[in-house]
Amino acid sequence: MLFISVSSFAQYTNCVVIEWSADSSSFSVVNYNYTVSSFPVPGLIYGLEVLVKRTPYSIPSYDSRLKILNVHHRVSESYDAVNTNNRMWLETYTLTERSIDSKIASVCDAENWANYKVFPQHKQLKNIVICMAILDKKSSGLTISAAEQAILDKMNAKSLLLWKNKITCQLKIDTLKAGGSVDLDSNWENIDPDDE
Repeated sequence: MLFISVSSFAQYTNCVVIEWSADSSSFSVVNYNYTVSSFPVPGLIYGLEVLVKRTPYSIPSYDSRLKILNVHHRVSESYDAVNTNNRMWLETYTLTERSIDSKIASVCDAENWANYKVFPQHKQLKNIVICMAILDKKSSGLTISAAEQAILDKMNAKSLLLWKNKITCQLKIDTLKAGGSVDLDSNWENIDPDDE
């Protein structure tokens, strides 16, 4: 147990202040981001300990749509190399896989985003109505113009890209169900043929 005075706090900026229980078996965090101005300590206070924050391992790179970052804290038994009067508040990280349902939902969201880029929502209703009118004209045996055919061709191009995205989505879902890993941002068709 450490007795802490104001003067010993003043030299640290990246610290955690904890308060130990009476039997020293547990503690509670009093201030996670300690600065002298945010937590003045008058005189000596029994039960408080200042721990120097240390992260022995860097945060791993991960896709938060597929994995959960777990942050673990513990009070080190050893003292800090720079601030030798203080023990350390160690922060380490582990990754946990999200549930298969959550991963599949993320794959479907990625497909929807790619499809939105291929066929933005503000273009959908107008183009679908125009195509229906052109197809009705064509199925009635009337001749359609080159401009009308160009509209149909662009809609066919869009539908092909949407179909490819559907296949990519299913492949990613199948990979996940088989226990594999996927890159949510790769292999999607995401260019609107109108803007090529």
